Amino acid sequence: SELDSTAKGKVTAAALLSRPSAWNSAAEAAHESYLVTQWAEFELKSGNAKDRAAYRYELLFEAWQLHQHGMTLTRAFVLVAEKHGEKVGNLRNWYFGTKYKQGVRGIDPKDWLPVLTDNYKGRVCHASCDDKAWEFLLKDYMRRERPSFSMCYERLQRVAAVQGWTIPSERTLRRRLKKEHEPAEITYAREGNLRFAYPYQQRRRDAFYAGEAVSGDALNFDNIHVVDEQTGEVFTPRVWFFEDIYSGKILAWEADASENSDMFRKAFYNLTDVVLPLWMTLDNTRAASNKSMGGQMARNRFTNKATDPVGLLKLMGVDVHRTNPDKDQTSSGSNAIERAFGRGGLHERMRAWPAFAGRGTGMNNPIPFSEFLEVLPHIVAEHNAKAGRSGGICNGRSFDEVFASSFNASTARKPSAALRNLLKFSQETGKVSRDGTISIKAGKGETKHRYYAEFLVHLIGEYVAVMFDPDNLSAPVGIYGLDGKHLGSADPMLAVAFNDTKTAREHAKNRARRNKAIKKAAQAAQAMSNAEFKMLNATVAAPEVPQPASTATMLSPTEVQERLRPRKVDPDRARQLRENLQKNINALSDEESYPFAAEA
Repeated sequence: SELDSTAKGKVTAAALLSRPSAWNSAAEAAHESYLVTQWAEFELKSGNAKDRAAYRYELLFEAWQLHQHGMTLTRAFVLVAEKHGEKVGNLRNWYFGTKYKQGVRGIDPKDWLPVLTDNYKGRVCHASCDDKAWEFLLKDYMRRERPSFSMCYERLQRVAAVQGWTIPSERTLRRRLKKEHEPAEITYAREGNLRFAYPYQQRRRDAFYAGEAVSGDALNFDNIHVVDEQTGEVFTPRVWFFEDIYSGKILAWEADASENSDMFRKAFYNLTDVVLPLWMTLDNTRAASNKSMGGQMARNRFTNKATDPVGLLKLMGVDVHRTNPDKDQTSSGSNAIERAFGRGGLHERMRAWPAFAGRGTGMNNPIPFSEFLEVLPHIVAEHNAKAGRSGGICNGRSFDEVFASSFNASTARKPSAALRNLLKFSQETGKVSRDGTISIKAGKGETKHRYYAEFLVHLIGEYVAVMFDPDNLSAPVGIYGLDGKHLGSADPMLAVAFNDTKTAREHAKNRARRNKAIKKAAQAAQAMSNAEFKMLNATVAAPEVPQPASTATMLSPTEVQERLRPRKVDPDRARQLRENLQKNINALSDEESYPFAAEA
């Protein structure tokens, strides 16, 4: 008999919603993989598609709850459809599925949502475009001359008309370019710039405390022309700055006509008046990477030699780290102080200084260098005192306030007076000559600067480091070992004119005095008399030379071959030898000559 509608509904629901008992592990795994794929595709759907899936889920779940209370699915679909103004057929298709779309039948309600989403993936076909035409457009557009896309499309139209290429509209090609090539790729091809190809790394300044780490670099005030009042030279000044990494405050500086090692050394000398840092970041400039100051194995600027001196930075315990100067300002490879040189920084403040209005813009109206040096401290003070800064760890404070909140003058590291005094001098290495003098290359013209000290005669042929004042090469210099040990000081031996007889006489007196001292020292070393020396030497018996028990004569290969070579014998000589041999044999057989022959 036929079942009533209630029983039929329960049987139908049990058959539709329960999984077949014949499912094996492979079918179960395939079902789980299908659900994982559906959820992954659901995450890629648009918001509207997800809203439509949620609407279908709401209607089906409401019908499912009615069915759980004893109502047939068919009746539940009808009631829910009438309530929400939806077609009954749509609910039936969402549940049982169609030949184009699988339904949620047999699936746990918690996994209904991705199954109920649309299969629409948008337009997948593209407008027809010849491959050669596309390659031509890319070649034209992605070059360093940076032509506009419209101009490139115009050229493409003219060439396509000749070649018979099929091309779509300009707007279509723009969309294709944007879809197939990322902006960083296009920027690199047209500008050669990889600035935004990868996000820059953020670094925390509070990893240090105030005064522990500094960043240094030189700034070229290229829009300001100054004149040296003494020489009349017009140039754009260069200033080396040191910035505290923790706070961003400018701590020390030094200006010069060009970037050089003396400018870096003097700026570091000014820095040690405030603090001696433990950590320093520099780019690979020669001014800071030279052997005299840097002394770092990783500077990659010069060939490392065993005769290299100990760099002053290394001698003071400063850990130097190199940065890449080719990076842009926002990258982690750039120097931290470069942010103080950009917009609103030191360069712009100097250029906008009221007293420089209409001055220093060219070679014809330069600013006195002394005036530039007077304004520089005011510029730095303004930069450090600006309030409301939001970068780094400022939080609305100025660089001065941030530095003061962390810096402790009583515990800050500072060099001793003797160690700091070394920064007043430049450093060179050289070999001590045979006459006990040491020469340096600094200030070398027609003659070279030589220095002499008596203790140098014990270092002849060895390399030493010379500490000298570059502004006064006629002053005494300090002599240091390559390990940084102070050996003494040496006096200058200046070159004099050919007709300077007074200096020549003084030199002759000093040489005679020195030669006399050497003679006396040599004589004192030979205190033993010649007679005593000979007598003591005669008591020493000459050692016996051992003789070999037998000797062997070694022949050369030529001699060996000569002896092994067969010799040619004269026929007459051979006949004579045979006759003599026969006579000797006959004499031995004679009894008188050989009395023992009869007894035998």
